Amino acid sequence: MSSSVNELTALVALIPIVFVISSGSLTGTIPIGQHDVEIFLTMAQSLYACAALLDLEYDVSNATVLFVLWAVSTAIVETRLLVGIIFLILAVVELVVQRKKIIVFSAFRDTLRDKIFRRDPRSN
Repeated sequence: MSSSVNELTALVALIPIVFVISSGSLTGTIPIGQHDVEIFLTMAQSLYACAALLDLEYDVSNATVLFVLWAVSTAIVETRLLVGIIFLILAVVELVVQRKKIIVFSAFRDTLRDKIFRRDPRSN
């Protein structure tokens, strides 16, 4: 799931760059109305995936939600806006339900302290 979140985040970040390159000019912009739903869906899916990982646990229900909603949005293109909204709602639900189990920030802090900024005991 972590690699999927990385890919989705990179995709969202690259979308404007791809539109500029494909326009053939340095001032190219994203055509409004043409791909806005796809961008919204990708960002909403990324947000849900990030919210699902805040407790540093990957379970079958998170994988099922991602797969089923992806399959629906791929099979029935007209549902992409609705699926994006559902992803946003599920991200909020994930935050509320898992709020006491969110450990990603403390785990990151501990990793920085123990692995990155550790002090050499011989330097004292």
